[in-house]
Amino acid sequence: MRQKSQKIEKINNSPSFPPSLVSTCELEYPEGEVALDSLFYVERPPIKQRCYEEIKKPGFLIRIKAPQHMGKSSLLARILHQSENQGNTTVAIDFQLAEEEFFSDCR
Repeated sequence: MRQKSQKIEKINNSPSFPPSLVSTCELEYPEGEVALDSLFYVERPPIKQRCYEEIKKPGFLIRIKAPQHMGKSSLLARILHQSENQGNTTVAIDFQLAEEEFFSDCR
């Protein structure tokens, strides 16, 4: 999980925000997986709930398909976290790292 942060310092006399909210906050760099506790994660309740129901079933398979930068990796992190909270052992496999010969026809 890669995160870059930048600090936003206190803005003096800001009419838009109360001083208690403006003091110092961390902004995440918008790239890659979003942290589990991120305020910037966009919740998609129907999709996430459906995935959480599927991980309760033995031998489940979830396919996540969406354009780039739509939160697939962040959703996957939440699914894996929920599964671990249910007492399951999880393994993440990145097939992009496998060599092409493993995907060719076996003879």
